[in-house]
Amino acid sequence: VAALGGLESEVGRDACASIPLGDAADAARELWTLLDEGRFIFSDEHLRRAYDDALQERSAGSALGASSSKSGNVVAAATLMLSHGEVPQARALLEPWFTANPDDVEAAALRGHLAILSGDRKEGIKQLMGAARQHPQAVKPMYYLALLAHADGDAARARALLDECVRRAPEDKDVLVALSTLP
Repeated sequence: VAALGGLESEVGRDACASIPLGDAADAARELWTLLDEGRFIFSDEHLRRAYDDALQERSAGSALGASSSKSGNVVAAATLMLSHGEVPQARALLEPWFTANPDDVEAAALRGHLAILSGDRKEGIKQLMGAARQHPQAVKPMYYLALLAHADGDAARARALLDECVRRAPEDKDVLVALSTLP
C-alpha cells in the first residue's frame, strides 16, 4: 500500500495535474485507473485476499488479465453474429480463439456469455464467476453479468455492476453503451 501511495505521488492524477500530457493522456488515464483499482482492492480485506489468491493460482508466465492482441477481429465478427441471433455460428468462430487463449479473461467471459445465450444459464454463470474470481480486476465478466441482470429485469443490480465496470474502465465503450440503456 505504501508503494502504491509513492507511485501515486509520483505519477498520479494530482502529480500530473499541471503537466500537459498530449499524446500520453490516454495512457495516463489508464495508469490512473489501475492505481484507483489497486487502492480499491488493497483497501478491502476480502478483495485483497481474492486478489492474492488469484495471483498465487496463476503460473509465473501467464499475463495478468491480458487479452490476446489478435482477438479484436474475431470478437467483433462474433459480436456481429450474436446481434443477429447467430449463436452457434459465433461459437464456431470463437472456439479456435478460446482454445488458443485458455487464460484470456475476455475469452473466458465471452465463453460464459455464449453458454447463457445457448441456454445453459447455470454453466454460463459458473464460467463468468470463475473468470471474475480468476481476474478480480477484469471488466468483461462483470459486464456480461450486468447484461444478464438487465435481461432478468434487475436494473438495480445491472446498474451496480456497470457502475463498477465504469470505475475500472471509464472509457470502455461496451460498458458505456450498456449503461446508457438502463432507466
